[in-house]
Amino acid sequence: RPALGILKRYEERFPSFHEQVNIAFRYHCKEGNLKWVSLTLWAGADPYARGPDIPGDSPDPDEDCSGLELAAFYGHYDIFKLKNIHLDPNHKYAFELLRNVCHNDKADLLSMLLEKGYDPKNLEDHGSSLIESLILSMDWEYDPFSFTRKKKNIDTSLSREKMKMLHML
Repeated sequence: RPALGILKRYEERFPSFHEQVNIAFRYHCKEGNLKWVSLTLWAGADPYARGPDIPGDSPDPDEDCSGLELAAFYGHYDIFKLKNIHLDPNHKYAFELLRNVCHNDKADLLSMLLEKGYDPKNLEDHGSSLIESLILSMDWEYDPFSFTRKKKNIDTSLSREKMKMLHML
């Protein structure tokens, strides 16, 4: 990074600089703005850092997400293709990333992460809790944006994508 020296000086003068860059990264991942995601990565954002996506917001730490988790949840797949995004299947939040990917309308991102070595097995018997959440989502089709449930038209393109995800897991 050509600006590494400049960033270190900012961090010395402004101790909250790194956290502010991470907040901006999470916000722009949620919005899907590739230009600003790239800029915050250049400025030193950590794609796996968890926290709020709005300055001053202090939600429950158990509900904090990383920028990559937000990008996955909101279906901004192009963020994962940026050259400064280094996917790490061994990161401590790798499984949470997979969980958010399973909420998507398409199975493509799950396929890519599994190919990169992400492990869906999180249960003692080497099973995956992701399977249960996928089956439940096919049954009642919960829309996380409108907070509504529809119990009709179960054979939809979304259900078929969930079946693809089940097959991959």
